[in-house]
Amino acid sequence: MSRTFLKSNLKFLKYFSIFLGIALLIFALFFNFSFTNKHTYIDYQRVVVREGDTLWSLVKKLSNEINTQIVVEETIKFNNLNNTYIQPGQVIYIPLDL
Repeated sequence: MSRTFLKSNLKFLKYFSIFLGIALLIFALFFNFSFTNKHTYIDYQRVVVREGDTLWSLVKKLSNEINTQIVVEETIKFNNLNNTYIQPGQVIYIPLDL
């Protein structure tokens, strides 16, 4: 075998290894990010607020989530509320499972 052939093979292996490493890294990152979310959608319960209801009490009653604050924050965001104040007759949507 000639030295030129060996050098070109080593050069090819070097670039191929770099390409393969980058491809595997990109694949690993994509594969990891595609499975990080528990759900791709969230189910919401439509609620008509009654006299005496509070956002916190409705969330505690309807949600399966252990951390009520997370659900209250999601409810505020989803319903475009400024705070936790709700009025009788108001329709809100509460996430059932985050």
